[in-house]
Order: sequence, then structure tokens, then C-alpha cells
Amino acid sequence: MAESLSILNWWDYLAIFLITFVGLPHGAFDAAVGMSVGFYNDTKRKLFFLLSYLSLSLIVVLLWYFFSELVLIIFLLASIFHFGLGEMKWENKITYYLSGYFNGGIVILGISFFHFSEVSQIYSALVGYNPTYLWSFLKVGAVLWCLLLPLHIIFNWSKFDKNYILCLLLTSFFIIFLPPLLGFSFYFCFIHSVNHIRRIVPALKTTQSRKNIFKIFLIFTILSWILGLIFFYLLIQVNSITESLLYITFVGLAALTFPHMILIDMIFRPKLKI
Repeated sequence: MAESLSILNWWDYLAIFLITFVGLPHGAFDAAVGMSVGFYNDTKRKLFFLLSYLSLSLIVVLLWYFFSELVLIIFLLASIFHFGLGEMKWENKITYYLSGYFNGGIVILGISFFHFSEVSQIYSALVGYNPTYLWSFLKVGAVLWCLLLPLHIIFNWSKFDKNYILCLLLTSFFIIFLPPLLGFSFYFCFIHSVNHIRRIVPALKTTQSRKNIFKIFLIFTILSWILGLIFFYLLIQVNSITESLLYITFVGLAALTFPHMILIDMIFRPKLKI
């Protein structure tokens, strides 16, 4: 590997622990979300939902194996909008997506450029070589972010309330001043995941009992951890522990993010307007 990482610092292990055991479980609500939008009305729809979700995740893993840099670029772009839109109330307006790009860009573009050396090693380890096209994409994305910043301020000024400003400052602090993996984990666990849960759980309670929501959440959380352990065991047979941890964390995150984003950002939130 071009710039393979040989070791991780203790805070990197803490970051991976937080992502895996604190942040990642917020996606386990997706089964309850699927139920709320009608995918669980009968056995056929339930199987369709579960198989589609799992199949899309497996397709992402396979595509990463063959087209790792391209999939990483698409994953980072999708993450910008998923993270960014998660901070805003759903609206069918161009300013909603403009705000999403601004918010999410702070996370993805900020980590990439404020911690260029460390993140470059991580990206190289994930794709297996120096990803020049990826950095070209990120540079174009950063220029676009700067150009769109005035428009975001002009069109979304009325939404800059106390909570939004606080979230923005906290996110910026995590991204700029903490090591890259730790800063991302703090954002992912304590801002993105918390905002996601606060937004969707009240909506789920209108159609399901709290007990049922928690039961589904617990089942799918445990299943995701078991699958993660299985894949981690397979990875360490041919890779170092450091590389295996990075693969299982970020390739796994990508595999789950695509179906999660389609369900949440394209189906659930537009339907309930939340």
C-alpha cells in the first residue's frame, strides 16, 4: 500500500470504538423507519426491504474492492449531503440542499484539509494507493464550498438560530482542533447521531410503541456488531490489524450509509416532512 498506516494512536482506537459502538447504532432504527413507511405491511414487503438493504450494502463492498477510489469519492459526496441535511428540517427547496452542502462540507472537507497529512494516509490505506482523483474532487469541492458560502448566508440567514450556531461552532471545534479520526467520531456520535435520533424517534412513536422501536433497534444493533466481527476476523487474515480496523470502520460505514441515506433522506424525511 502506498502510505499504509502501521500504527494508530490511542485516540484513534477511541475514535473507532465510539464510531462502532456509539455512532453506528443510530442506523439500527432503519428497520423501524422501514416499518413506518410501509415496508413491513406484509411478509413480502418485509423481505423486499431487508434483502434490498443488505444487497445494496454488499454491492457497495464489492464495488469498493474493484473501484475503491471512485466509491470513496461517491461516499464522501453522499456523506456531505447526508450529514449536512441531517442538521436541517426537510424542505423541498434548493436552499435546503445548499445548506446541506455547507453543513456537511465543514465535516468532510474540513477534516480533509485541516488534517491533510494524516487524512491522506487514511485515504491511501483505504484505496491502496495515493488517490489523486480523490484529492482533485476534494479541491473542487472546497472551492465550490467557498463560492457557495455567501449564498448560504444570504438565503438561510433566518434559520441561524442559537441551536444552529452552537452546533456549527461545536462541529468546527471538533473538526479543526481534534485529531481527524477523533474529531470525526465526536461529530458523528454526539452531533449527527443525536440529531438523527431526536428527529426520527418522535415520528416513529406516532405509529409504533416505544417497546417495539427499542426491540427492533437492539436486534439490528447486535446483528450489525456480529457481522462486523465476522468481517474483521476475515480481514485480519490478510491485512494488518490497523488496516483491518480502518476497512471495517469506513468501508462498513460506506456500505451502511448508502441504503441508510436513501431510506432517510429520500423516503422517510420527505414523506413526513421532518
